[in-house]
Amino acid sequence: VIAELKRELAARDLAAEAETAIKECRFKSANALIDQLPGGQKATELRQRLANGRAHEATTKSLYDSGRALLKAGKSAEAIGQFKEAKAHTHCARLATTIDAAIARAEAWARDRGLHDQAMAAIRGCRFKEAKALIGKIGQEPARAAAQAAFDQAAASEKRTNALFKEGNAFYKDGKYQIALDKLGAARDNTACTRYRSRIDQALATVRAAAEQSRTPAAPTDAARSICRDSLPGSVPYMQETGSFECGCADPMVINRA
Repeated sequence: VIAELKRELAARDLAAEAETAIKECRFKSANALIDQLPGGQKATELRQRLANGRAHEATTKSLYDSGRALLKAGKSAEAIGQFKEAKAHTHCARLATTIDAAIARAEAWARDRGLHDQAMAAIRGCRFKEAKALIGKIGQEPARAAAQAAFDQAAASEKRTNALFKEGNAFYKDGKYQIALDKLGAARDNTACTRYRSRIDQALATVRAAAEQSRTPAAPTDAARSICRDSLPGSVPYMQETGSFECGCADPMVINRA
């Protein structure tokens, strides 16, 4: 009799522990406790409650996972809605705490979204100093990571633009106008910045003018006319691209070299 009473008390304690584990959503522990119970109505009831609890929280997890996916996709408002639905659905205090943390992250992302959009607008406008300051104020991922990635890509591209522009300017100063035009053209094609493009267009116009001028023969100087007149009366000077000149008849078909 005493042994039977002890078995009943032990079974009662196991059942109570299993009930607590189910309420706390410690489903694995609850299942292990139920396995230790002798067969009977109580064990059957607990197994059914365990199955119901698992099914119920599987729905909670599905809602929570959906919220996480939406947040990762940058849809903070939709994510918050899913998290709140999961919070209202769950019976587990531990999971509710996890969901509360997710809601806080999503709300922070929503607050940071404005900063993110401002930073992206600054990047598109090539206002890199402003963009960098805005990115520094973004507190949450993935908003900060997305803006930083866009910043890094744009900055690298415009660094190449600047390098091409400097190369073009150097060739222009050396009188290598065609190479300068090629470099400046490449810089213009590369840039995404309107204000950079305007500056490059001005440089291109300057180089084209210099190139055109270099191809136009210089006008004869008074000194050249005097030399030709003295050395070959009736002749006129014909200026060469090298800066020198040749004296010839006024008829360009007949040229007498001085």
